[in-house]
Amino acid sequence: MSASEVGEKLFPDAICEPRVKEAIALQMASAQSAKAQKMAGGTPIRSGLNILLVGDPCTGKTTLLRSATNLVERAIYVNRQLPSTILEGVRLLCLDNVDRSIGSEKYVQNLRLLYEEASNHESVSILASALPRFGRFDSGRERFLQIGIPPYILSKTDLVFFLYDPQDPEKDRDYATWLLGKRTVESEPGSIAIAQADAFAHVMKAARISPLMSNEGATLLRDHYIEIRKSGRNGFPASQVTLFILKKLSEAYARMRLSDFIEREDAEAAISLFEYCKKEFLSGQQASDDTIEEIEIKKEPDYLEGFDYREFKADLLAEQESVKGIAKALQKQHGEVCLRILREIATAGGMEYPEILLAVDDLVQAGWFKRIRPGFLAVSEEAEK
Repeated sequence: MSASEVGEKLFPDAICEPRVKEAIALQMASAQSAKAQKMAGGTPIRSGLNILLVGDPCTGKTTLLRSATNLVERAIYVNRQLPSTILEGVRLLCLDNVDRSIGSEKYVQNLRLLYEEASNHESVSILASALPRFGRFDSGRERFLQIGIPPYILSKTDLVFFLYDPQDPEKDRDYATWLLGKRTVESEPGSIAIAQADAFAHVMKAARISPLMSNEGATLLRDHYIEIRKSGRNGFPASQVTLFILKKLSEAYARMRLSDFIEREDAEAAISLFEYCKKEFLSGQQASDDTIEEIEIKKEPDYLEGFDYREFKADLLAEQESVKGIAKALQKQHGEVCLRILREIATAGGMEYPEILLAVDDLVQAGWFKRIRPGFLAVSEEAEK
């Protein structure tokens, strides 16, 4: 049984992108696994997967979290309030509506401590949900700028999924047909329960497997990691953590196949799922499986070819301390602001990646910046004065 099939059978009441169900099924297999992993020197590795669902109201977030809680042994479900109990023995922590009290400094601090504690327990996985930053997704803004979660929490999250509720008559018709038909077929509840039980039994079998990495799987993951580090992939901050995420996903896919080895197909599935999430995160467009392999990288104008980033960074960081200061310097030198270069300079200056994105978005909304084409901004005439 494939991971996608398991996901569909585990969560029959949730209408959402199949990739979301697939990822949670993989997370459940990792959460049920009792074996903590260690590096060669004995340093423990967090084997659990942390997933964040950011979605419009009524997109099935709570349904997914409650279903996962009911299925996984030693799982905890909390809504808005954070658990005060120690996470010893907990396998899956489901945090619903984690964004509702973000304005409280005490709540944010407790949320950070909770994620830190979960990281110290290598086998704990977190499945969290939140509304977009402005209550619903705004089609005029990039998706990643609409995540109202503190940067630290995002840094501890392996996969982020966006759940949309677009005004689409065809999708509305499909949902109504599914919901109304589901309630009128008497034989369906029993067959659904059986399928769900079979799928969870498969997850439990998968959890008992500790697959080893094959040479083909390792080579593919290594080459992909080097590629995304080299290319930057639209400025996505790939780090060593990225490789760990790909490795954990590959292990989870191998488990789902009930295989003792992580083969090339598992590495390919892991890369595909990771790229799916990243494409949505970066582009702001709902990704589709047929476009995952083609990640478009915006090309800067010719005047940036041969540009010495390091020298420019050093000059700017000696005088500039903010996004505004860096943007004004870029505007003065080139007549426009390349977002990728602005992010590189600000990151080198110690700013967190999500903070840079939110600062840029706020400045755009305030009229300080204006968008001139994809990947480029211009400082407004009033701001330059």
